[in-house]
Amino acid sequence: MREDQPLYPVAFFSVNNGSLNKGREQVYNVQFFFLDKSGLEAEFETEVISDQIGIGSDIINLIRTGRKNYYVQDNITFNAISDKYEDYLAGIEYTLNITTQSDFTGCDVPLI
Repeated sequence: MREDQPLYPVAFFSVNNGSLNKGREQVYNVQFFFLDKSGLEAEFETEVISDQIGIGSDIINLIRTGRKNYYVQDNITFNAISDKYEDYLAGIEYTLNITTQSDFTGCDVPLI
């Protein structure tokens, strides 16, 4: 195995975009990925996707019931992923919005 390859299964996220709204509200659009190898010829794709749905759902539920200074939207959709990179990979991608309130009430602008 090459040293620069990730160990599977793997989970990661990406902040796609967001907004800074009136009243210090901040909204982040975040993608979560849960992937695993699915066999030499993707023969375990169905099982891997099923496992990753379960893992992803557990993580989303932890996020929803965690700290209370943010809100996670009620309805979250996911997409199944199946592709060949260096290996056959399968899994799930969740995209959701996380809304929070900024702690800052003003900005500290250095003045000369």
